[in-house]
Amino acid sequence: MVDLMYKPGIKNYTTKIGSEIRTYTVEVPVGFNPETGIVMFFFKGKGGAQTSALVKRFSKYLQKHNCIGVYPDAAKRTKKASEWAVEGDDFKKDQAFFAAFQHTYINLPIF
Repeated sequence: MVDLMYKPGIKNYTTKIGSEIRTYTVEVPVGFNPETGIVMFFFKGKGGAQTSALVKRFSKYLQKHNCIGVYPDAAKRTKKASEWAVEGDDFKKDQAFFAAFQHTYINLPIF
């Protein structure tokens, strides 16, 4: 039986970090081997077309190199923009979001 964490496909997820609902996409290639696989993060803005374009661009690379692709969305910090924080309380929230991924994929190298 395939561990659900490693089931091939592209899936969208949400998680609550503090008071924020955060979104991300995970791509697990067909034939992924957790014994030799790694996790690659693609930090970007807010979902939608950006995520689709990145998934399309990197799918073949992930398959070829036995990688899981994780595409976390930046938090919407202003009315017009989503961004990753570099200091203060928002930075701590972004760190907690990233730490949740580290815990999920604790046994795999993360890049």
